[in-house]
Amino acid sequence: MAEVFEGRRTFLSRALRPVERGVYRLAGVDETVEQNWLEYTLSMILFTTEVLAKRRARPGFSIFLWSFNGREPLAAGFRYG
Repeated sequence: MAEVFEGRRTFLSRALRPVERGVYRLAGVDETVEQNWLEYTLSMILFTTEVLAKRRARPGFSIFLWSFNGREPLAAGFRYG
């Protein structure tokens, strides 16, 4: 993880870097610019609002949103429902 956060090449860089750049380009994100605290906070609020709206629309979707009500999905004996 340290190599990734420091921007150094890893064994997956050759395969995944073009995909990452493509996603940034499609989203209109400049990867060289960092968010300030206000932009980050607004992004988190908007993302959370969207997730909650989708969860109300499709309750089964909550599995993908890590909404396990305090239960760990990979714990022994975990069952959905």
